[in-house]
Amino acid sequence: MGGIVFKRQGGSIKELDRTGKGVAVIATLNVVDSDDDVTLPGAFGQQEAKMVPAHDWAHVPIGKVAIREEGEQVLADFTMNLDIPAARDWHSALMFDMANGRPLQEWSYGFTIEDAGQGQHEGRAVRFLKRLKVHEISPVMRGAGV
Repeated sequence: MGGIVFKRQGGSIKELDRTGKGVAVIATLNVVDSDDDVTLPGAFGQQEAKMVPAHDWAHVPIGKVAIREEGEQVLADFTMNLDIPAARDWHSALMFDMANGRPLQEWSYGFTIEDAGQGQHEGRAVRFLKRLKVHEISPVMRGAGV
């Protein structure tokens, strides 16, 4: 259905421990995002992906991710490879963010659309994302999703 797409989500980190294991919300189902897309339940399903810093596909992956849908949230259960200096830096930044007020870190994911269609949602013309293949998730400076 097309090339690689990057969906920058506001998202949030739900948990992270000292070993690099954590959970992040990377998407919300059934809402119109800033790209006028509505991701439908089942679009993600369960799949695995890499974790890279800020969509830098030339960078060695800093972790692995298991993606799953739970209610209206799409969750990324990740494990960071803390033997890699960049992963340690991101881990430290994420831990600091969580420990100091409301976390501000945002998330994004790179994916290929495998099935989509046009339609109306809450009176707006939207693209319905029905099935996605996620290649990576990234902690980013600014997300655009809901």
